[in-house]
Amino acid sequence: MHYFIDGYNMLFRTNQSFKALQTERESLLEELNQKAFLLKLNVTVVFDAAFRLGGDRSRSHFNGLEVIYTGERETADEYLIDITSQLPNPRQIIVVTNDKILASQLRHCSVKIETIEYFTHWLNRSYAKRLKTPLEKKKLPILNVARPNLLNKEEPPQKQIQEPELEYYQRIFEK
Repeated sequence: MHYFIDGYNMLFRTNQSFKALQTERESLLEELNQKAFLLKLNVTVVFDAAFRLGGDRSRSHFNGLEVIYTGERETADEYLIDITSQLPNPRQIIVVTNDKILASQLRHCSVKIETIEYFTHWLNRSYAKRLKTPLEKKKLPILNVARPNLLNKEEPPQKQIQEPELEYYQRIFEK
């Protein structure tokens, strides 16, 4: 199986701190790499680069992970639809996203979909099992997924973020 992860979708779902976007991406990639390496997973993380002016798609590797930044005015959704439609066996692909529209479009191409919550739970559990040590004793890094507080209707106070790039991606993610 080859996992394609909707990068910013996962980043904004698993991370609630308001550090620099680049720092957050690097932290996510380090953690995914550590776990994917131990579990011998084939993982590609796709990030939108639509905010960046000029430039084509870029592809790099972060140790064992393949990292894709889309081209100018191209979203990660468009890239994922494009790349999965070109693959000879889409049933061997799992896309990790909570984007319902993207998931619906990819299911029509026979691509398997996993939610971020399901994937992170499975990944953390498999990682801990592989180490044969409970998570609590070893204090392994865990991808934390924010769950909405349904009991408290008040909105938490918004923190001031001065990075226009982060604001752009948060606005896109919320849509």
